[in-house]
Amino acid sequence: MNIIRKSSITIQGLKIVYYTVNGQGNPIIFLHGGGVDSAMLSWKEILECWQSNNRLIAIDLPGYGQSDKPDSIEYSTKFYGTIVNEFIEQLGLTNICLCGLSMGGGITLYMALHYPQLLSKIVLVAPWGIIKQLPCQRFTAYMVRSTWYQKLTFLYKSHWITQKTLEQTLFGDKKKISTELVDTISRLYTAPKAMIPFASFQRSEIHPTYITSNFTSRLHEIRMPVLFVSGEKDPGVPIKAVIEAAKLLPDARIEIFEKHKHWPQKENPERFVKVVNKFIN
Repeated sequence: MNIIRKSSITIQGLKIVYYTVNGQGNPIIFLHGGGVDSAMLSWKEILECWQSNNRLIAIDLPGYGQSDKPDSIEYSTKFYGTIVNEFIEQLGLTNICLCGLSMGGGITLYMALHYPQLLSKIVLVAPWGIIKQLPCQRFTAYMVRSTWYQKLTFLYKSHWITQKTLEQTLFGDKKKISTELVDTISRLYTAPKAMIPFASFQRSEIHPTYITSNFTSRLHEIRMPVLFVSGEKDPGVPIKAVIEAAKLLPDARIEIFEKHKHWPQKENPERFVKVVNKFIN
């Protein structure tokens, strides 16, 4: 099992915590998703069981994990893109593979379009940024702007509700959901101000008639190799959207995790490591 080291730097006046596994090979940067996610929640198992000699880095984005969480800023894809760009500059990284999950996938696409010179390849895991329209777009746009939306986190005091939410959205095999994970998710969602960063991100992204980070019209500009990793049963980023997006890219491939949902790397880390390692190395 790899040794994971915790470090921090300051970017735009914010403390940014990140986790590394030392290696002499090209760096891989992992970006987590939204909600109450974090580097170690989504990527801990991947960092621990990675087998090649890459330098691994997983970032707690602002608003998440152990990084600063100011209430006064707008959390957006563009904001996170500038944070990741400055992070790369401060660490002097080159020839990077950027691997983003969900919200982190949208940030990865933003980076590939705005800072392509920094990246060699990208991995998109159930990515935001390829959805043209949500099923209930207007209602969702209203909901994320309502005063009661963030108060719904009290529901996660119920471990039964937390368990069922994980089953419905993130895991295909409910046997993979540990009691410890349910406890962790319940605690994170019921912490003070838990949803402020993600609610801000959703307001910046979801509007009555459009999604800010709909990159489908620009995917053809991404010339680097792209790997999609998708859960066959993902309700958040349907496999149909992934297939359509891949067709728009000059050099893309898809790895479908059968019967998985929105967290394939968490549910099946060993397979994920093999798939991504083959793509990168």
